[in-house]
Amino acid sequence: MDGLFYKNVDIYDLPSILENGLLSMDESGNNNWQDNNRADNRTDVVYLFRPVNEGTLQEIPSFPEYGVALVECTADAEPSKMSLQDCHFGKYREYIAKRIAPENILRVFIPKLFEKNIDITSDKICLCRMKASVYGKDGLVEASADTLKLFAETAPVWTQIDGYFRGIYNDGSGVFDLYNVRYQIPE
Repeated sequence: MDGLFYKNVDIYDLPSILENGLLSMDESGNNNWQDNNRADNRTDVVYLFRPVNEGTLQEIPSFPEYGVALVECTADAEPSKMSLQDCHFGKYREYIAKRIAPENILRVFIPKLFEKNIDITSDKICLCRMKASVYGKDGLVEASADTLKLFAETAPVWTQIDGYFRGIYNDGSGVFDLYNVRYQIPE
């Protein structure tokens, strides 16, 4: 199936990705998974996704546990059956491809909030706005601009750091997570 696909990646892997493309774990040798934390997925293919709500492509769901950068690419990919137990089941449709060549990478979206963490320049990098939910007194609510700013100032964005993508409250009362992360992408 030809078309437009997405993949979240670690921002620190971007230089290699932009030079070599998106490679399978076998081909790249890049295994960022801790023991027993990876689903029983193939390692000889690249996993891609398409949002379930493809009609609203100005706001793309993002899955930052795989990395803050969201790669937009074209590919000839096959549908992949997701496990019903997958925590993202129903949030996106999953596809696989052998590899994605660098010329098939169209854009890489990174929230403007994390701009200070980008040490690579490329015409393909596009800063975007980010929306997310956070738990408050009344349950899960839309995160305010101040909450997102605090998150960006305190949350590590390299997947190999303890506390990755986890904000810290100014008063030292603990940490907080973001949920339902969406990137607002320019057309």
